[in-house]
Amino acid sequence: MNTFLSTFIFFYSVYGTAHVYAFLKVKYTFHPDVPESVSLGLFLALMMFSPSLMRFCSLRFSKRFSRTVAYVSYSWMALLLFFFSCGLIFDLYNLVLLALGYTLQKNLDSLFIPGPHAFYIPLLLAIPLSIYSYYEATDLRTGKLILKTSKLPEEIRKLTVAHISDLHLGIMVKDEMLDKIAEEIQRAKPDIIVSTGDMLEEEADHVTHLSGKLKNLDARLGKFAVTGNHDFFTDVSHSVKFMKDSGFKPLRGEGITVQNMINIAGIDDPLVKNT
Repeated sequence: MNTFLSTFIFFYSVYGTAHVYAFLKVKYTFHPDVPESVSLGLFLALMMFSPSLMRFCSLRFSKRFSRTVAYVSYSWMALLLFFFSCGLIFDLYNLVLLALGYTLQKNLDSLFIPGPHAFYIPLLLAIPLSIYSYYEATDLRTGKLILKTSKLPEEIRKLTVAHISDLHLGIMVKDEMLDKIAEEIQRAKPDIIVSTGDMLEEEADHVTHLSGKLKNLDARLGKFAVTGNHDFFTDVSHSVKFMKDSGFKPLRGEGITVQNMINIAGIDDPLVKNT
């Protein structure tokens, strides 16, 4: 089984379970009639497959429409998974009490979390957690790591390497965010720039213009990149072309010596089967 298929099955197994859980929670809390239950089931089925719908829209429709679908899909995903995680904690608590009461032959009903509370509290927790996760995803952070070595030539006092990873450029990453990233890189005045995987999120035409912004990044000793697992979820050749168009040299199972000064090697993700 190839990596994409196994990842697809694993993702939808977890995501599908979360949707079934949400359906049962609503049924248990609100007791909807048959038409309402059918409507709820259809809505949850649509949202469950919204990540695949989002990918389809990014390849077939406008950037604005695709971005709207993506925002709805990712917002729902965050809300549901936080609700699922928090709800399981409450359900586990009630299950432990049930087992304890059965074992001790005692009535512990007063300690149980009532059904409506076990629905609304996880929901109220999931909302701020989802909002915070969006903030975290859009909050650009930089770090500095200083390594001292005697292996550089004497005439080289320091070598600055700018490391970027998991940009996931696509409909969810706006041009303004990439501009901020580029500004931070240029401010560091790097000698070398390396991108260590998942530069692209998708292969839609409306992300190809972003290569121009990356191509403008200046590094006197070169720019180098490796593929990540997401690069294989669509078409790895498109990702490699994007790297080249961005001025990066892809390293796929190869190494390079930069001006007899430093060796840089790169390989594809070993968990990904390049088919």
